[in-house]
Amino acid sequence: PDELIRSDNGQWKYVIDEALPLIEFLLPVLATRFDLDSGQGKTQLVQAIYPLISIQNSFDQGRYLEMLAETLRVSLDALKSNLVVESNAGRRPRRRLGRRRRSGSAPP
Repeated sequence: PDELIRSDNGQWKYVIDEALPLIEFLLPVLATRFDLDSGQGKTQLVQAIYPLISIQNSFDQGRYLEMLAETLRVSLDALKSNLVVESNAGRRPRRRLGRRRRSGSAPP
């Protein structure tokens, strides 16, 4: 990039202005790495790209989720349902709050 900036600043500006946003670039690249005809491959793509989607603002998230659903050849609702299931599966069960049991005492 430094050589391009020094030799042709106008070309550098064009390259920057025409560059794809990261997720729009990565989605098709990552899609070629997984078997999108299988549920496992679709899950792998979601796990690879969703962390980047999740940190976007809500407007961009919606657009990127639509792109992801299209790439996976699933409905947006199916994708969102899968994301909810995946996020719930990753959570540890919450401990119940309340009195602590004394050691050696039987549970209520």
